[in-house]
Amino acid sequence: MRHRLPGRDAHHGQRLDIPYLTDHPVFTRAAEAVTALREGWQRLREAIERADDDQLEVATAGYTYAAGVLPLAVGPPGPARPAAHFIAGTLTEVDHHGTQIGALRDLYAWRHIDGR
Repeated sequence: MRHRLPGRDAHHGQRLDIPYLTDHPVFTRAAEAVTALREGWQRLREAIERADDDQLEVATAGYTYAAGVLPLAVGPPGPARPAAHFIAGTLTEVDHHGTQIGALRDLYAWRHIDGR
C-alpha cells in the first residue's frame, strides 16, 4: 500500500505532521520502497549520462525553507552553484535513504528468521 504525505498513518489512521513542501510517498512495504529507489536511481543515472560538461557547470541558485514560516514555504534563493553540486547532494540523499531501506529490510527479515 502506498500513501502520500500529508496524509494518514498506515497503521493507526493518525495525522502525519511531517512538514514537506510537496507530497512524498510513504511506503508500507519494503519491496515498494526498493523498487522506487531503483527506478529513481536509474532515472538519475540516465539524466547524468545525457548531460554534457557545459550542462553540469551551469550555476543555479539553491532554495531551502523560509525561516519561521508555517506551513512551510520556499525561502529566498541561496548562492548559485554548479549543477554538479546538486547532483552530489542528490547522491548523498540516495545513499542515505538506500541505507535506511536496506537496514529496515534486513531487520524485518531477521525478525522473521528469529521468530520474534
